[in-house]
Amino acid sequence: MKYSCATLWHKLPGGNYKRILFDRVLITKKRGANIGGSVVDSQNSMRARIFLPSKIDISIGDMIFDGYEASLSPTPDAYIIKEIKENFSTSANLRHYNIMCV
Repeated sequence: MKYSCATLWHKLPGGNYKRILFDRVLITKKRGANIGGSVVDSQNSMRARIFLPSKIDISIGDMIFDGYEASLSPTPDAYIIKEIKENFSTSANLRHYNIMCV
């Protein structure tokens, strides 16, 4: 199992972002296109499993980037979080968020 790093921007009330860096993340990307008639619809997505000892502030609509990013606000190539599953009822080494992004 090879871990990657990731940057997450959690949106705060008032429009600012809180940047959080992670170093224990498993990332799977899916790239493709769904061609319907003459329209090309991008189907890029990413799944991230963020391993943490306890829960953090994260919500649908937050942004995540595959790698470390110094920017205090989301970059144009960041993914939008669409689904969050919490897996914190397992052993301490396996506790994680399973995040689906587009």
